[in-house]
Amino acid sequence: MNSTNDSELAKALEGHGEILAELDFFCIKRHGYLLLALPRDASAAGATLGLYHPQATRARVLVWLVGMMLRFRCHVLLPKIKLTVRSESPMASMLEQSDSIGYLLGNPESASRRVIIVYRKKDQLLVDKLGLHGGARASVIRELGIIKELPPGNRAIPVVVSHDVSEQWASYATRYLYGKSPRKVDDAKVLDVLNHWLKNSQREALHQTRQWQEMVGYAAAHNVGGLWSQLETVANKQVQVGLFHGDFAPWNIKVSSEGTVAVMDWESGCAHGPAGWDWLHYMIQSATLVDHHNPAKVLDICREWAKSNAGRDFLATAGWGSDVECWLGSYLAYSAWIGGFDREELLVEWMKV
Repeated sequence: MNSTNDSELAKALEGHGEILAELDFFCIKRHGYLLLALPRDASAAGATLGLYHPQATRARVLVWLVGMMLRFRCHVLLPKIKLTVRSESPMASMLEQSDSIGYLLGNPESASRRVIIVYRKKDQLLVDKLGLHGGARASVIRELGIIKELPPGNRAIPVVVSHDVSEQWASYATRYLYGKSPRKVDDAKVLDVLNHWLKNSQREALHQTRQWQEMVGYAAAHNVGGLWSQLETVANKQVQVGLFHGDFAPWNIKVSSEGTVAVMDWESGCAHGPAGWDWLHYMIQSATLVDHHNPAKVLDICREWAKSNAGRDFLATAGWGSDVECWLGSYLAYSAWIGGFDREELLVEWMKV
C-alpha cells in the first residue's frame, strides 16, 4: 500500500502481541488508495467484492471484471499485500472462526475512515464495521448506539449480532446482506420500506421536531438570507414523524434477488424525523451523483414524482399533501445546514419558485 493512510490502517489492523497468522490479500485500489483486500478463497473474495456498491458505470464494469476473475480464480494475479495479525488485533477473534477474511476500506478523505470486514462464524457470514482510533472509533460507537435505539417492528433495519468496544477500536457485527444497490426498477420496493416506516410514525408539527430546532439554531447563527423567512411560515405544518435514516441513498441500500430490501449505514439516523425527507434524499442523490443532472432537472424530477399516483399517495400519508414546495425546501435546508450535503445550487434553484 502506497499511501500513509493505508499503511497506518494496516498497522492498526495487525495489532501487537503474539503472531497469530500471516494473511495474503489481493488488492483493488481506487485513486491510489486501497479499496478492497480480497482473500485467496474465491467464495470469500466474492463476498468481499459484494461489500462494494458502485453507482458509476465505470466502477460497475470494474466489479464485473473482478467477478469474472473470481470465477476462474484469477484474482490472485492482482497486487498482493501481507498482513501479520497479532493477538491484540481487532481481527484476532475473527481468526478463531475463519482464515478467509476480506475487507473494504472507506473513503480515505474522510476524517473517520472505517474498515468493513467480512468473515464466516460457524454457519453465518458476518460483516464487521470497524473504527480504529479517533473519529472512526467514535463514529462506530455512535452508529451502534443509534441502531440499538431504533424502535422494533420496522423493516430493513440491520440486526447487531455482536459488538466490541475497547480503548483502541470499536466494532459491531451484522449478518452479511446479499444483493445489490437498487436501480430505478427497484424504486417501488424501496419506497415500500418507507411506507412501512410510516405505519409506525405519529403526527407532529414541524417545529416540534429535533430537526427543525437544529435548523432554527443554524439560521440564528448564520446569514441564510431570505430562505429562512420562507421556511418559517410552515413551522406549524403537521407531518408524520418516525424512523429517519438521514442518508437514504442507493449505496446504503441492498435489494436481494428475492426483492428483500435492507438499509445500512445508520450513523445519521434516529427514531424521530420528518417522513418524506428520506425519499427526497434518495431521489436527489441518485439524480445528482449517479445521473449528473443539473439542479433544475433534479428539482423537476422530484416535482414530477410528487404528481405521480405513488407520489400523491405517499405525500398525503406523510402529511405533506399538496405542499410539495414545503417538502422540498425544508429538506434542502436541513440537508445543507445540518446534514452537510452540497445543496447550495439546489437551494438557489428552489428559491426561484
